[in-house]
Amino acid sequence: MKHSNLIPFLAATSLFAHAGVGKAQTPAPAPAAAPAPAAPAAPAVAPTTSAAGGQAPAEVKAVVGDVKVADAPSLAKSAPIGSTATLGAGGMMSTGNARARALTVNATYTHSWTSDTIGFGAIGNYTEAATPGVTLSPTVQNVQLKARYDRLLSPKVALFLQTSGLHDKFQGLDMRFNVDPGVRYNFVADDVSALWGEAGADVQYDIRNNKSVYLSGDTKIGRFLGEPISSSPATTEITKTATDYSGRLYGGYRRALNANVTFFTGLEYLQSLQFTSRYRLNGDAVLAAKLTDGLSLGVGFRVRYDNQPLPGKETTDTATTVQVIYAFSDTAKK
Repeated sequence: MKHSNLIPFLAATSLFAHAGVGKAQTPAPAPAAAPAPAAPAAPAVAPTTSAAGGQAPAEVKAVVGDVKVADAPSLAKSAPIGSTATLGAGGMMSTGNARARALTVNATYTHSWTSDTIGFGAIGNYTEAATPGVTLSPTVQNVQLKARYDRLLSPKVALFLQTSGLHDKFQGLDMRFNVDPGVRYNFVADDVSALWGEAGADVQYDIRNNKSVYLSGDTKIGRFLGEPISSSPATTEITKTATDYSGRLYGGYRRALNANVTFFTGLEYLQSLQFTSRYRLNGDAVLAAKLTDGLSLGVGFRVRYDNQPLPGKETTDTATTVQVIYAFSDTAKK
């Protein structure tokens, strides 16, 4: 077994980065730690929002991002054979006039055969803050799990199926389930650069918390699925559960700037097929630098846009993250 370099790191962080999973949070000043995207044999980082699709939140700028499995193509002609795993963590604490504590942890695991790759990822974020004399209370609280399977049909074409589950208190979600089947096409895949695109579908099932549920006769303010919601008795219901069907497009690019530094960026578009006025955009960018064998530092930025979030939620969330990640791998190219 040998320590991994930036490729496994980005691959693992890639498990946490895009994948059509709900998105939309509430802004707040805070720290960060987030994984970065990469090759199909590994998972990566990303956030959440209150629409369809899926990521991880951003209150206090949520200290991290979403979870995602191997969305990027392998730099090799075929997938590396073997396993790759990563473990990352980040945090922040402040005292005095502004008190806050934030923690983010994540883990990924992928295993590849000649033409098949399976990956798993988990990420959790927690932040609490308060002013002097006030008890600390949570401002970020979310957990996300993901799994993805890729089947390489040729050096350029692969089929994939990814699933995810998200709990996000401040997004109004007790649980959000997503299933995303699709096809991936590798436009470029060599030792220096990777450019790929994905097309498919997204099926999302939400179980909302009681604070986000509005029935006829309730009073609320906002706009949901294009329907105005005023302070008068509600004419549009927001039920406890909801299902949305969307089309999904994704594009990713990765480049090795030198032997120790790698850049990754990706953009995802989700178009609801049930409510045609509703769409979501999710973008990620990560710069990763190798510190030592197995140890890397990643700096990332993510943005999540939902043009029709739940009432009281913001349409756009951004987060800048910094995370130290340890990775190891026993993969060998064939």
